[in-house]
Amino acid sequence: MFKGETVATGATHPGTPLEVLQSAAGYYLGYRDEDGLPYSRESGYFANEEAASSALRQFPCELEQLGQGRYVADLAASNLMVSITIIPSRESFARLEITQYQLVRGEQKLFHNLVFEESVWGGYGNEPIEAAVARANEFLAERRCGSVAAV
Repeated sequence: MFKGETVATGATHPGTPLEVLQSAAGYYLGYRDEDGLPYSRESGYFANEEAASSALRQFPCELEQLGQGRYVADLAASNLMVSITIIPSRESFARLEITQYQLVRGEQKLFHNLVFEESVWGGYGNEPIEAAVARANEFLAERRCGSVAAV
Protein backbone atom coordinates (compact mmCIF):
# COMPACT_ATOMS: atom_id res chain seq x y z
CA MET A 1 0.00 0.00 0.00
CA PHE A 2 1.18 3.50 -0.79
CA LYS A 3 1.50 6.40 1.67
CA GLY A 4 -1.91 8.08 1.97
CA GLU A 5 -3.73 5.20 0.28
CA THR A 6 -5.27 3.99 3.55
CA VAL A 7 -6.23 5.68 6.82
CA ALA A 8 -3.36 3.77 8.45
CA THR A 9 -0.88 5.33 6.00
CA GLY A 10 -2.20 8.89 6.13
CA ALA A 11 -5.50 9.16 4.22
CA THR A 12 -8.14 11.38 5.83
CA HIS A 13 -10.23 9.45 8.35
CA PRO A 14 -13.84 9.30 7.05
CA GLY A 15 -15.33 9.50 10.55
CA THR A 16 -16.86 6.04 10.40
CA PRO A 17 -15.84 2.91 12.34
CA LEU A 18 -13.52 0.27 10.93
CA GLU A 19 -15.60 -2.74 9.89
CA VAL A 20 -15.66 -5.95 7.87
CA LEU A 21 -16.47 -5.21 4.22
CA GLN A 22 -16.87 -7.49 1.22
CA SER A 23 -15.92 -7.15 -2.42
CA ALA A 24 -15.66 -9.62 -5.29
CA ALA A 25 -12.12 -10.42 -4.06
CA GLY A 26 -13.28 -11.39 -0.57
CA TYR A 27 -13.68 -9.99 2.93
CA TYR A 28 -11.43 -7.21 4.26
CA LEU A 29 -11.20 -4.56 6.96
CA GLY A 30 -12.06 -1.07 5.81
CA TYR A 31 -13.95 2.15 6.26
CA ARG A 32 -17.09 3.43 4.56
CA ASP A 33 -17.54 7.08 3.60
CA GLU A 34 -20.39 9.23 4.94
CA ASP A 35 -22.69 7.86 2.22
CA GLY A 36 -22.03 4.26 3.25
CA LEU A 37 -19.84 3.42 0.26
CA PRO A 38 -16.48 1.62 0.68
CA TYR A 39 -13.78 4.24 1.33
CA SER A 40 -10.59 2.31 2.04
CA ARG A 41 -9.17 -1.19 2.45
CA GLU A 42 -7.01 -1.35 5.60
CA SER A 43 -6.08 -5.05 5.40
CA GLY A 44 -5.48 -7.90 3.02
CA TYR A 45 -8.31 -10.20 2.01
CA PHE A 46 -9.70 -12.97 4.23
CA ALA A 47 -11.15 -16.31 3.16
CA ASN A 48 -14.40 -15.77 5.05
CA GLU A 49 -16.31 -13.31 7.20
CA GLU A 50 -15.42 -15.08 10.44
CA ALA A 51 -11.67 -14.70 9.77
CA ALA A 52 -12.13 -11.01 8.96
CA SER A 53 -14.23 -10.47 12.11
CA SER A 54 -11.55 -12.14 14.21
CA ALA A 55 -8.89 -9.87 12.70
CA LEU A 56 -11.07 -6.81 13.37
CA ARG A 57 -11.21 -7.65 17.09
CA GLN A 58 -7.38 -7.65 17.15
CA PHE A 59 -6.86 -4.55 14.97
CA PRO A 60 -4.87 -1.84 16.81
CA CYS A 61 -6.66 1.48 17.20
CA GLU A 62 -4.80 4.79 17.54
CA LEU A 63 -5.73 7.24 20.24
CA GLU A 64 -7.19 10.49 18.94
CA GLN A 65 -6.48 13.73 20.81
CA LEU A 66 -9.75 15.55 21.52
CA GLY A 67 -8.31 18.49 23.37
CA GLN A 68 -5.50 19.34 25.69
CA GLY A 69 -4.86 16.30 27.82
CA ARG A 70 -7.78 14.16 26.55
CA TYR A 71 -7.41 11.15 24.26
CA VAL A 72 -9.89 8.53 23.03
CA ALA A 73 -9.87 5.37 20.94
CA ASP A 74 -12.97 3.66 19.57
CA LEU A 75 -12.62 -0.13 19.32
CA ALA A 76 -15.71 -0.53 17.14
CA ALA A 77 -15.37 -4.29 16.82
CA SER A 78 -15.91 -4.81 20.53
CA ASN A 79 -18.11 -1.75 21.25
CA LEU A 80 -15.50 -0.31 23.63
CA MET A 81 -14.29 3.26 24.01
CA VAL A 82 -10.93 3.91 25.67
CA SER A 83 -10.56 7.36 27.21
CA ILE A 84 -7.33 8.69 28.73
CA THR A 85 -7.27 12.09 30.43
CA ILE A 86 -4.21 13.76 31.92
CA ILE A 87 -5.23 15.03 35.35
CA PRO A 88 -4.46 18.79 35.24
CA SER A 89 -3.64 19.23 38.92
CA ARG A 90 -1.44 16.13 38.93
CA GLU A 91 0.25 15.99 35.52
CA SER A 92 2.13 12.79 36.37
CA PHE A 93 -1.18 10.93 36.52
CA ALA A 94 -3.61 9.89 33.79
CA ARG A 95 -7.21 8.78 34.27
CA LEU A 96 -8.01 5.68 32.23
CA GLU A 97 -11.65 4.78 31.53
CA ILE A 98 -12.96 2.01 29.30
CA THR A 99 -16.67 2.14 28.55
CA GLN A 100 -18.90 -0.18 26.60
CA TYR A 101 -21.47 1.35 24.27
CA GLN A 102 -24.41 0.25 22.21
CA LEU A 103 -24.99 1.16 18.57
CA VAL A 104 -28.44 2.45 17.69
CA ARG A 105 -29.46 2.31 14.02
CA GLY A 106 -25.82 1.62 13.17
CA GLU A 107 -24.53 5.11 13.94
CA GLN A 108 -25.71 6.80 17.15
CA LYS A 109 -23.71 5.72 20.18
CA LEU A 110 -25.18 5.45 23.66
CA PHE A 111 -22.47 5.07 26.30
CA HIS A 112 -23.93 3.12 29.13
CA ASN A 113 -21.48 0.94 30.99
CA LEU A 114 -18.14 1.82 32.58
CA VAL A 115 -16.22 -1.46 32.54
CA PHE A 116 -12.81 -0.30 33.81
CA GLU A 117 -11.35 2.78 35.45
CA GLU A 118 -8.00 3.50 37.05
CA SER A 119 -5.64 6.37 37.83
CA VAL A 120 -2.24 5.56 36.36
CA TRP A 121 1.03 7.16 37.47
CA GLY A 122 3.45 7.65 34.64
CA GLY A 123 6.16 10.17 35.46
CA TYR A 124 6.60 13.21 33.22
CA GLY A 125 5.99 14.34 29.63
CA ASN A 126 4.25 11.60 27.61
CA GLU A 127 4.96 8.94 30.23
CA PRO A 128 1.48 9.10 31.86
CA ILE A 129 -0.16 8.55 28.46
CA GLU A 130 2.18 5.66 27.64
CA ALA A 131 1.56 4.08 31.05
CA ALA A 132 -2.22 4.39 30.61
CA VAL A 133 -2.00 2.91 27.09
CA ALA A 134 0.01 -0.02 28.45
CA ARG A 135 -2.56 -0.58 31.22
CA ALA A 136 -5.45 -0.33 28.74
CA ASN A 137 -3.77 -2.91 26.50
CA GLU A 138 -3.35 -5.31 29.43
CA PHE A 139 -7.10 -5.04 30.07
CA LEU A 140 -7.96 -5.43 26.36
CA ALA A 141 -5.59 -8.37 25.84
CA GLU A 142 -7.26 -10.29 28.67
CA ARG A 143 -10.56 -9.95 26.79
CA ARG A 144 -9.09 -10.29 23.26
CA CYS A 145 -10.63 -6.94 22.30
CA GLY A 146 -7.83 -5.42 20.21
CA SER A 147 -5.36 -2.78 21.37
CA VAL A 148 -4.70 0.95 21.38
CA ALA A 149 -1.58 2.82 20.34
CA ALA A 150 -0.33 6.16 21.63
CA VAL A 151 -0.54 9.23 19.39
